[in-house]
Amino acid sequence: MKTISKQIAGTVMAIFLLVGSVGCAFSTNNSISFTGGNDAILMTTKEFSTSEIKALVVNTSGGSIQVDGSAGSKTTVEMHVRPNNNRNLSKSEIQEILDRDYEISIVQNGGTIEAYAKRKNKTNWRNGISISFRVLTGTNVTTDLNTSGGSIRIANLNGRQNFKTSGGSLTVSNVDGQINGKTSGGSIKAKNLDGDIQLSTSGGSIRLENLSGDIEAQTSGGSIKGDHISGNLYAKTSGGSINFDNLSCILDAGTSGGSATASFNELLGAVNLTTSAGSVNLTIPRNSAADLNLKGMRVSTDNLNNFNGTNSKGKLTGTINGGGHQISASTSAGSVNLRFN
Repeated sequence: MKTISKQIAGTVMAIFLLVGSVGCAFSTNNSISFTGGNDAILMTTKEFSTSEIKALVVNTSGGSIQVDGSAGSKTTVEMHVRPNNNRNLSKSEIQEILDRDYEISIVQNGGTIEAYAKRKNKTNWRNGISISFRVLTGTNVTTDLNTSGGSIRIANLNGRQNFKTSGGSLTVSNVDGQINGKTSGGSIKAKNLDGDIQLSTSGGSIRLENLSGDIEAQTSGGSIKGDHISGNLYAKTSGGSINFDNLSCILDAGTSGGSATASFNELLGAVNLTTSAGSVNLTIPRNSAADLNLKGMRVSTDNLNNFNGTNSKGKLTGTINGGGHQISASTSAGSVNLRFN
C-alpha cells in the first residue's frame, strides 16, 4: 500500500468548526480570531508535553471538535464556548453557566489526554451553550472523538482515528492509518488518506480525493464523488449519483437513485457499477483485457478491439483483448455506456 505524502504547508493549519454561524480568520501564527458579537469565546487553554501524548479522547454534547497533528513540543487543548440562540453573554456569565450546568474535564491520564464537557442536568437548548474543543497535538496520536451537536475536523495524523457526530459534517485530511468516521446529519469530505478507511453518513454527500487503501464510503441521503483513488473501493448510496474519476482500484459501487459514472486510469481488478434509476457510464483504458457483462435498456460502446461475444437486446457479454478482469455494469431504467481512453 502506498503512503500518501503529507501536504503540510509552512504555516500550521488552524481551522475551528462550531455549531451555528461562527466567523473566523486564520493567521500564520496558529491563532484564531473570532468576529461577531455572539461568537465563541476561548474559556480554557491547557498545555501538555507532545512527546508524552499517544492518544486523545474528546466528548462534547453541544459543539464541534477539531484535532490537528502539527504541534511542536507543546500539545494544546482549547475549550471554546458559544451561547445558543444568538444570546450575547459575557465571559463571566458563560463561566457561571459552566459551573452550574456542566462538568468539564481536561486531564492527562498516562499517555492519553481526556477532554469532555457533560451536562449535569437537562437544560433548554435555547438557554444553553455550545462547547467546542480544539486540539493541536503530535502526528502519531490516535483519537476517539464524539459529539452529538457539531462537526468534526481532523488533519495531519497517523494511526487509528475513530470519530462520530450525530449533528454535523466530517472533514478529514492528511491522515494515514485506520480511519472510522460516522455522521447522522452531515456531509463528509476526505482528502489525502491512506489505510483502512470507513466513512458513512445518513444525511449528506461524500467527497473523496486522493485516497489509497481499503475504502468504504456509504450514504443514505446524498451523492458520492471521488477523484484519484487507488486500492479497493466500496461505495453505496440510496439517494444520489456516483461519480468517480482517475481510478486505479478494484471497484464495487452502486446507487438506487441516480446515475453512476466511473473513469479508470488503470484496471487492477474487478469492477461492478450499478444503478436502479439512471444511466451507467464507464470508461476504461483502450488496451484493457477484460470479461464484460453489461446490462441495461440499451448498451452503447465505442469500437471494441478483439471482442468475442454478443451484444443484443440491452445485454453485452464477452471478452476484449482475450479476457481478464471482470467488468460488470447494470441499470434497470437507463443505458449502459462503455468508453475507452
